[in-house]
Amino acid sequence: MEKGSLPIPIAVTGHRDLRPEDIPLLENRLREIFADLEQRYPASPLVLLSSLAEGADRLSARVALECGISLICPLPMSRALYEEDFLTPESKKEFADLLDRSDDWFELPLLSTATIEEVKNPGEKRNHQYAYVGAYLCRHSQIIIALWDGSPIELVGGTTYIVGFKLRGIPPPYIIQQGRFEPEEIGPVYHVLSPRMSHDLPSGEPGSLKIIYPKQYKNEDAAKRTYDRILENTNRFNKDEIDLREELSLARDRSEEYLFADAKKYNNEYAQLLVSRFAISDSLAVYFQKHTLRLLTILFSFALLATIVFELYAYLMMDSPSLLLLFFGTLAGAYGIYSYSAKKGYQDKFQDYRTLAEGLRVQFYWQFVDLKYSAANYYLGDQHGELDWIRHALRMWALPFSEESKSKAMFDTASETERWKALLNDWVVSQNNYFTRSSVRENLKVQKANMWARVCLMFGFSLIAFNLIYQYFIGHTALPVFLYISSVTPIAAGLLYGYTEKRALADHVKQYERMANLFSRAQVHLEQLISDEQYDEARKLIFDLGKEALKENGRWVITHRERPIEFPITQ
Repeated sequence: MEKGSLPIPIAVTGHRDLRPEDIPLLENRLREIFADLEQRYPASPLVLLSSLAEGADRLSARVALECGISLICPLPMSRALYEEDFLTPESKKEFADLLDRSDDWFELPLLSTATIEEVKNPGEKRNHQYAYVGAYLCRHSQIIIALWDGSPIELVGGTTYIVGFKLRGIPPPYIIQQGRFEPEEIGPVYHVLSPRMSHDLPSGEPGSLKIIYPKQYKNEDAAKRTYDRILENTNRFNKDEIDLREELSLARDRSEEYLFADAKKYNNEYAQLLVSRFAISDSLAVYFQKHTLRLLTILFSFALLATIVFELYAYLMMDSPSLLLLFFGTLAGAYGIYSYSAKKGYQDKFQDYRTLAEGLRVQFYWQFVDLKYSAANYYLGDQHGELDWIRHALRMWALPFSEESKSKAMFDTASETERWKALLNDWVVSQNNYFTRSSVRENLKVQKANMWARVCLMFGFSLIAFNLIYQYFIGHTALPVFLYISSVTPIAAGLLYGYTEKRALADHVKQYERMANLFSRAQVHLEQLISDEQYDEARKLIFDLGKEALKENGRWVITHRERPIEFPITQ
């Protein structure tokens, strides 16, 4: 089956001294795990993250490559230092061969508490580097496979230690702590029972599989549903990309131009990847936004039509059962459209894909000026759960660009001044103009909707007053047509108010004004810093601007999550 562009990252940890007689069992179990994931999530490519230590790491890498799964290799230290672990020429050759077959590999820097001299020799400092790469694997994977004997003894950098990271969270110094009370990014461990040559045999059948979930959940079923949903959302994105690939080809081109018009002239592979990934997310978001707005308009139009028909029957044409049939038919049609769209998840897709695109926008421009930070670490901190897949997507798509990695500049062919002027125009000025225009546009929509709602209310109230006066002074019941119109117009006003509330137009005005002010201030400061060639200060400004943009995007998600599309008659 055709695959999308967003991988499901799987990491591996395990013992170096596996028993030779268990190797076939372990290989078969790994094949079964990979085959099961590919069957459950057929639109999503799998990627294995492995540091290629002897034993479990290399065994998993070999099986993954055999199964057509991509391999990415973060190394715990410089390649030369790491190769000192491998004592035989055969081991070094196997390591080099697997690196050559990998899609990418990169070296993690030393922890700030260690020096090269300290890490050269076996001991505590070197063990902490192994723990560091284990933390990296846990944070950048959705699942970790542990070829592990189940021993509870936690040695720094050992398999048990790494399993603990995935199940309980990663402590400093292996991760930058964003906040004391920020939820840990944890996940499931696929424990493949793997005896070691140097230890007593564990109880159980070698090669048997047990999925271990973090204990923060009410029960195992709740944990399973949570993590299955993350993978299902990833697969949903890939399926939408595949299904709409041809239809949205022009839209993707426009999105690429919208993000950064001159990306192609730099001829940089990583830049092209980030631009392309933004374009995929952005074009899908626009597509499902149109469907969401169309759905909302249809539902409220049907609700108004149902009201008009029913009131017409009640006040003017009670002898016409066909109106009742039309009323129920209208409700049934509206409910059918609502049920279909709810099943398709148009609104959630629009929100999720827009959120992912905005994270990629910040990631791109941070990388553009050599800011080696992962947008995922500063994004959606208050929205853990159903949106976790977006952070995983950002981390996976930003590899190896993150604060932990050592990577070359994205645009080392461009001059410093050229890059900063491009960023100023294509991001800061462009976003300032966009949010300024959008705040005005949304404000006009709010004013127009409120005006028509008030007209409906005033007209309805005027008719009611006329009816009362007519009945009091003339002594006869008011004309039924007046009663009919006076009953319909307030409902029409309420539906109009409900429509604008569901679209969050008033909230959009406030958010767009905040963002316009943010980018306007950033533009003034950045122009001065570029003029003075104070590029280090400019980087600090862009880092802070990106964090503020991510925070505001998070608020946008909350605003829309609180306004799900519902069947108007039941609201």
